[in-house]
Amino acid sequence: MTATFEIEAFRYVKAARRLLKPATQTLEKIAADDDSSDTLRLESLLALGQIGDPESLSVLMRAFDHFYDYVEPITALGHFKNSSPVSKLIERLQDPDALYKDEIVRVLGEIGDPMATKSLMDLLHDEDRMVRYYSARALFKMGGRDVVQALCSLLNDPDEWIVINVLEILSKMQDTEAVPALVGQFETSRDARLKAIIISSLSTFAEGRLLKTFESALESFDPRIQANAVEAISMLKIPALEMKRKLKKFYGHPNNRVRANVCLALAKADPKSVSEELDAMITSSDAPTRRSAAYVLSLIDNPKREEYIHKLLGDTNPGVRKMALKAALSLTNAVF
Repeated sequence: MTATFEIEAFRYVKAARRLLKPATQTLEKIAADDDSSDTLRLESLLALGQIGDPESLSVLMRAFDHFYDYVEPITALGHFKNSSPVSKLIERLQDPDALYKDEIVRVLGEIGDPMATKSLMDLLHDEDRMVRYYSARALFKMGGRDVVQALCSLLNDPDEWIVINVLEILSKMQDTEAVPALVGQFETSRDARLKAIIISSLSTFAEGRLLKTFESALESFDPRIQANAVEAISMLKIPALEMKRKLKKFYGHPNNRVRANVCLALAKADPKSVSEELDAMITSSDAPTRRSAAYVLSLIDNPKREEYIHKLLGDTNPGVRKMALKAALSLTNAVF
């Protein structure tokens, strides 16, 4: 079925390019016409890139050299996702006076040719944050053990925004080579927000060896770290009684996210206590806590689920009612 769909899609693309051939030829003439304004020629290049006819690639390659100080030819080449311009793009990156390095790197990521891997790794520590960012994104698409190790070196980047994006990339790559670096970063970082994000990233690995790290996160003073640690432990394959023993002390926690995550984690292991916790959350004077109760009820099965949702649907807070409605709509679907 998938193969058939891809064949049909390919046919549609070919048919579309055939229909657009007159327009493509006109655009190619404009792009090569020295008498036309630069603005018109550059717009023509972008249009050719979006059409994506392979026969137009040579026009764009020439424009890449001719319009050295403009970004449009670079962007247009990225639409093709063709490896032909990769060597020229890499060569441009090696020029210390080159403009739009961030766009060149982004385009290399769109093309995804492994030939660019070495150059992209070298740019992970470029002084321009956007070059570092797009280099990391491009390497993510290419993958590989060397790439993971190179990305881990960015965990010490002075720009927190870069670090957060690298954490997201590493969690998506799901390569266990990154685990020691992530744990080390959690242990040395003093930024509570960053530590919470690291725990969230580590949770995607769901490895038993991370239990001690998650337990230390439970003891944090910051509820964001604690909430993420509760969720992380719930994803581990450990006995229900052990999970209950580690998390039951967080019933009644002053933070609504922590309480919600405990209910989700122990819904099967400790249903009676979870029901009592939901009772307390629903009758709380704190609207975010009541909203969290509704959120929990949208995800778990509970003997009093329908009763709880009915009560929350009449809440005075619109945010609580909205979440309760989502929970009510989920009643028809067996979640567990």
